[in-house]
Amino acid sequence: MESKETNITESQKEINRVNKIFNMQIERNRNYLTDKKLFNLTLNFTIHDWRTMRTAEYWETMKELSSSVRKEYTLICVRKYLDNLE
Repeated sequence: MESKETNITESQKEINRVNKIFNMQIERNRNYLTDKKLFNLTLNFTIHDWRTMRTAEYWETMKELSSSVRKEYTLICVRKYLDNLE
């Protein structure tokens, strides 16, 4: 049976691997920076967190936004949600 430390280390290795991939993508296209930020901020999000953050207002606003700004708006909402948890 693997220890908890081993699992954490393996998880962190995978997170680091994904972040390296993001970094390569960001070098080519800065738009991936938002994806990387969302990924890292929501690593510990549960289904409950996503449901709570995505309010009716969130979905109404998303309908009105162009696809190019939707991720940025989601990032703003995630940060706002995390700020309210503290």
